[in-house]
Amino acid sequence: MRAVWLLLIPLLACGGCDDGMPMVLESERAPSPDNALDAIVERVDNGLGFGQGAVYDEIHVLIRGSSVLVHGDPSVSVVFYAQEEINVDNRVTAHWVSARHLVINYEPRRFCGRRTTRFGDILIDYSPNSEE
Repeated sequence: MRAVWLLLIPLLACGGCDDGMPMVLESERAPSPDNALDAIVERVDNGLGFGQGAVYDEIHVLIRGSSVLVHGDPSVSVVFYAQEEINVDNRVTAHWVSARHLVINYEPRRFCGRRTTRFGDILIDYSPNSEE
């Protein structure tokens, strides 16, 4: 019985250590040329911790000034996300070519969880980041 308590005490003590909610580490907005939309580039910690935690780069497309409410797969506004790699230093960036054409630059060696090429009437192209 004592062994059970020795196992339970650390688990109970850490019960509130991690709420499992994503945490935005960095966020940057790129407004579309017509100022109707924002491409929001975020660096997000998934909040899982305990060996399952990961940091992702996400790009959302939202109406100008809107807030990102959901991250990762469940988010309908996410057009791109990829897990950060330890050996890849290049950051994900986004820029508008026109009001309906977004270009996302990322390191193509990274595994992408989502890589959308169309979002409504918006065309999304991908371009590799150059190695520095």
